[in-house]
Amino acid sequence: MLSKQTWRKLSATLATILLYFQLLRIISNPGAQVANGGGGGGSDDEKDRFMRSNHDSIQIAKETNKQIQKSHGTSMNRYPDEYLAIKLYLDHDLDSIPKRKILSFGSSTGEEAITLASLYFNSEKHEDYRIYAVDIDEPTLTIARKNAEKYNTPESKIHFFNGIETNIDVYGEYDVIFANSVLCFHGSGNAGFASMYEAITTRFPFEDFESTLLTLDASLKEGGLLAIVNSNYEFGDSNVSRRYEAVAQCEGNFVPKVDAEKKMLVELDMKVRRDCVWVKTASI
Repeated sequence: MLSKQTWRKLSATLATILLYFQLLRIISNPGAQVANGGGGGGSDDEKDRFMRSNHDSIQIAKETNKQIQKSHGTSMNRYPDEYLAIKLYLDHDLDSIPKRKILSFGSSTGEEAITLASLYFNSEKHEDYRIYAVDIDEPTLTIARKNAEKYNTPESKIHFFNGIETNIDVYGEYDVIFANSVLCFHGSGNAGFASMYEAITTRFPFEDFESTLLTLDASLKEGGLLAIVNSNYEFGDSNVSRRYEAVAQCEGNFVPKVDAEKKMLVELDMKVRRDCVWVKTASI
């Protein structure tokens, strides 16, 4: 049996290989696509759509529910390399840990949760996996529930809930937490500020980023996985990251990041793979 250390080194390569087979299956069977077409993080069309709609960038803190942006645009299978890397990681311990709880943080209209339930954790061996999807906008959650019904997602597989009414820790601890395209402000133009750097650091300062990470960390099991694509700050700059180890890299990062040392924005090449999944190695 492969050691976990060896498995971590191979996970990114295996995820890339399996990604092609996964996408071929989706293309040959359109019915497998659950909502809004095929999508995955990183296309030029998606970047343009994000620029226009700002995606579903919602921060939910444990004590204060703060919505950074109000748009909820998203797509099916948006970050396939990330999803596959996590599937591989979890499947490695499937025999010893058959039950898992997964949180989609800032779930918008439900495409991420539906993707996970329908494409990645949809076999009999995953029947004890439960996906929790949280948002703070009730009309959006209503759409998410209708999407799940429309595409025959088992009701027992996904639970949508309002983060204002229910804290995420109520259903924790989780084995995996996804916080994709949610820990960021990426407005149209400079949003009335002198620069985009000023807009980001004012609307979504690093302290809010760190606070949200602490909230997520408190609800994640030791040994659990934290997945983040598209954030305005480097996870490695946070104090929380000291208890984590990177285990996978992904494409699809295109929102500008704040360089903490140089106090400037860094534009990213979304085709470059960056750390996107971390395992929690210790608790506070």
